[in-house]
Amino acid sequence: MGTGYEDIENIIKTHSMKKIEEVYKKDIEHNEVLYKVIYHHLTLGSSIKLIKLLYGEIGIIILIKILNDNTIPIPKD
Repeated sequence: MGTGYEDIENIIKTHSMKKIEEVYKKDIEHNEVLYKVIYHHLTLGSSIKLIKLLYGEIGIIILIKILNDNTIPIPKD
């Protein structure tokens, strides 16, 4: 296992671009579903700690995107 860049270069060299695009599309679909689920948690009044516990860092990133998309000010804390 090399550095992150070397690993990415090896993936690109050993897999077709079509396969890489398929994975990318699945990732986008997954994140769209996750966006809806986290939005649902937010409307139910779930805490940010619960969202982070359930979905990790990606959950927090999506939560920030939800707040930004709905022009809700994001706390600096």
